[in-house]
Amino acid sequence: VAKQADRRLKSPMPVKVSLTVFGNTTEIVLPLTEHWTPKEQLKLYRALDAVAGGGTPDHDALALIERQIEAAVKEEEAQCVAKPSMRKHGWKTRRFVVAVADGDSDKARLAKAANKRLEEAGVPVDLLLITSEEDGNLQQAAEAVYQSVIPVPHVGDLAEKGLTRLTQRIKEEYSV
Repeated sequence: VAKQADRRLKSPMPVKVSLTVFGNTTEIVLPLTEHWTPKEQLKLYRALDAVAGGGTPDHDALALIERQIEAAVKEEEAQCVAKPSMRKHGWKTRRFVVAVADGDSDKARLAKAANKRLEEAGVPVDLLLITSEEDGNLQQAAEAVYQSVIPVPHVGDLAEKGLTRLTQRIKEEYSV
C-alpha cells in the first residue's frame, strides 16, 4: 500500500523504522533509519529475541520515541527550507507507533500523558497487548492509557496483528 501511494506522490516517500525496547531497561535498539540492510534486521531480531523482564516502563519508551520524532521533525523542517518544493507539493512524513506489552504500565499517568502528546502531534499509538481474552482488567487498564489497544492472545499472532493494524493506519492516512 505504501509503495502504491509512493508512486502517486510527486516526491518519494521515505520509510523509516525505529525500534525501542522497554523492560528492565529502556533503549533504542534501532535508531530511526531508512536503511534496512541485514545489519538492521539482525539488530531487530536480536532485540525481539531478548528476554524482556521487569516492569512495563512504557512511559520511558514513549518519551524516547517523542524525542526521536522531535529531532526528525527539525531535520525535515531544515530540508524543507533547503528545498522549498518539498513544502509546495504538500510533502509530509506520516508517523505511526506500534507498542507491544504483556502487562499494564508502571506509571500509567506518565504513559497516558506521552500518548496524549503523540496524539496531538498527529502520531497514532497502537498497543498490541499480549493477554488472554479472559483478562478484561488488563485490557481496560491499557485502554485508559493508549489511543488504541489490540488484544493478542497468542504471541505468534503479533506480526500479523501489528502489520494488519499498520496497514489500516496507512490506508486511512492516504485514503487508499
